[in-house]
Amino acid sequence: MDTFNLTNWRPHPQDSKYLVYHFAEVKQADYFEQLLVGKKIYYKRFHEQENDQDIHYFAVLRREEMEARKLNYLAIGRYREKFIPNAGFRWLVLIVSLGILGLAIAGWIMSELAPLNE
Repeated sequence: MDTFNLTNWRPHPQDSKYLVYHFAEVKQADYFEQLLVGKKIYYKRFHEQENDQDIHYFAVLRREEMEARKLNYLAIGRYREKFIPNAGFRWLVLIVSLGILGLAIAGWIMSELAPLNE
């Protein structure tokens, strides 16, 4: 990886007809492969060891990019961990956020009504 990249796909380094998707978790890789097979999308799968971590690569033709990207998001989303794993803390964050939003809206309404009261 030469540059900072937030996505798990990039153009193929040697063949511009392909995009390469990569997964560090075998569950995600296997599910992505299952989705590709289900949609009859041609792909090539490679497995490599990088820094004591298994990386699974899939080369998909660029003409299938939009469909493959949707399947990629499904594969990532299926096995993604929750951003806030504790349900109680999730609710607390939601209630505090809604409270702050409510105060902001109330402050805006009060500031709009203030000239009418003078």
